[in-house]
This record gives sequence, C-alpha cells and structure tokens, in this order.
Amino acid sequence: MSRQHPTQPALPGGFDLVPSSKAVKRRNAALVRQWALLRLLGRSQQTIEGLAAELEVTTRTIRRDLAALEEAHFPLVQGKIGNRSYWWLPGTVDDLWRVDGSETSDGGQVAA
Repeated sequence: MSRQHPTQPALPGGFDLVPSSKAVKRRNAALVRQWALLRLLGRSQQTIEGLAAELEVTTRTIRRDLAALEEAHFPLVQGKIGNRSYWWLPGTVDDLWRVDGSETSDGGQVAA
C-alpha cells in the first residue's frame, strides 16, 4: 500500500511521497558504507576483497560502490602491484573538502 504525505495528493503510478523506513535505512546504509569505504581508501591501498571483508559485504557491493564514487567524481585511483589490483584515494578524505586560496574571496580563510 502506498503511503502519501498528508498534504500532497497521491502520485500517478503508485509512487510514494514518504518512503518506507526500510527504504530509508537501505539508502542510509549505502551512504554510510561508501563514506567508510572512502576513509579506508584514504588510509592505504586496498584490494576489493580486503574492502569487502573489512566492511562485511560482498565484492560485488564494493565494485558497485566504487563505480558510484567514480561517477560522483571522487578521485579514486586503481593500480596493479604484481598480479593484484589495488584501489586508493590520493591524499586523505579530509583533503576533498579543503578549499585553496584561489577559490575564496578572503585569501583562503574559511570562516569557522
């Protein structure tokens, strides 16, 4: 049965305006897992198998998450050492949010 927001009419096709809590938890779980994945990749080179074991998911899930992060333009790097493929994130996750002086009007000082 489709739930709808009390002030909104039902959408055609039976789409929910208020997602079920199970759907929200599933979306949140993916976001939390992808953030953990970025943190791991920022620490050191990782194999897909190692990431899957660390995050307690399948290698298929890790591959999907890596593809999603690449699509979102995170600067992931993949390389081979011997016959093994490794993934990593150059710098650290915190570097992704830094702003250099050329992007601010006050010479790089970010207000606290």
